[in-house]
Amino acid sequence: MSESPRLSVIIPFHDCAASIRAILDDLHSQQIAMEIIAVDDASTDGGPAIVTDWAHSHPEYPVRIIHSRHRIYSLGARLEGMRQAAAPVILSLDADDRLLGTQRLRRALHMMEETNCDILHFRTAGILPPSPVHQPLSWTEPFSGHLQGLDIVRAFLACPYPPAQIWNKLLSRQLVRRLVETIPDVRVRYFDVKLLLTLAMLLAREYRSCNELIYEYHMRTFRTSELYAKQVDALYTIHDALLPLFQNTNDDALVSAFQKYMRQRIIIQTGHLCMSLCSGQTFSYPALSAALKEEIFPCLEAETLFHALCTSCNANAARLTNWQSKLSRLCPAPAENHTSPQEAWESLRSARQQAVQGKTITDEELLRYGLLFGRSIASGIGENIRLFSPPFPECSAAPSEDILPVILGGNAAMGSLITGILSPS
Repeated sequence: MSESPRLSVIIPFHDCAASIRAILDDLHSQQIAMEIIAVDDASTDGGPAIVTDWAHSHPEYPVRIIHSRHRIYSLGARLEGMRQAAAPVILSLDADDRLLGTQRLRRALHMMEETNCDILHFRTAGILPPSPVHQPLSWTEPFSGHLQGLDIVRAFLACPYPPAQIWNKLLSRQLVRRLVETIPDVRVRYFDVKLLLTLAMLLAREYRSCNELIYEYHMRTFRTSELYAKQVDALYTIHDALLPLFQNTNDDALVSAFQKYMRQRIIIQTGHLCMSLCSGQTFSYPALSAALKEEIFPCLEAETLFHALCTSCNANAARLTNWQSKLSRLCPAPAENHTSPQEAWESLRSARQQAVQGKTITDEELLRYGLLFGRSIASGIGENIRLFSPPFPECSAAPSEDILPVILGGNAAMGSLITGILSPS
């Protein structure tokens, strides 16, 4: 296609030889004047050669391949592609996903050009390999028809699960330039899209939704504990990087909404981390201590893990206590005495001593420890996830690492109970 590109498509990839040709073929089927910017993030397989061969076979599409010798990860690769993009509209895809249909993206692009908005948000279907069945993904759906200014980010943050994905949104070149100029200089290896999209929502001047089902997201069936730990660490980094930009709006309610969003994500990912480490086995203090030292602490500092566990334990305990309160109105039970922070802390120390001596700690006991701990620290939890005041006399910032396995096990027990109630199947 000789006409000027209407769309710049950015595809960051690392070791995607098995999938990248399919997404390139999907782009070809759209018959849109576009440029493709493929950013090779230090691949070790045949992916770069596949992209090169595809480009030679499709000379009608300008394809630029940017090679990085070192890992710059998804954030670095996307930003490099954004700096190179020349078309008025920009789309960033993942190399292991697919596009649906041959006319839908064309219609969405036409809508973007007609309305001259900064963000056009279209719909996504998910598949969980090996099943080819499409599943609705409510957490990716457009959240409003038309918004302008700060109302965009307000509505985004008001979603129960803000749709912070980049691959289901067309972005204007003007917005992308502001994004590249404004984004803080941070290293984020995971959840880069949460950094990019949250900032894009803050900077955008106009948002529109599109009802076209365009993107097929390939969900992953397994995530390691190490990955969850890196995600928790990334969330703290994103919070620290974006908080000053939200504070610059001089909108206290907006700052509070951003902090609530980050806190909720930390609660969720910390819960996943705890349940992943404790999954399918009886609580073992020595095994959990070893896993923390070998898998978790290399990518997540003990103090940050403690902050995250406190935030997650408090939220889980509050949810279970609320359910207990509602059930008690239907079936009254003897009230349990309030547990002071010192008493909760002593119970953790006792549990730790019991575990070191080789005595079994049951799931029910872990659940009780988690509830007592989560309830007792409510006074130390504030809006800012970095400002935490543990209500324990001997604990000014973080406890010694030997107490963390018990807190983690208690949070995992609460998470398992909540999951079992909400999703019994």
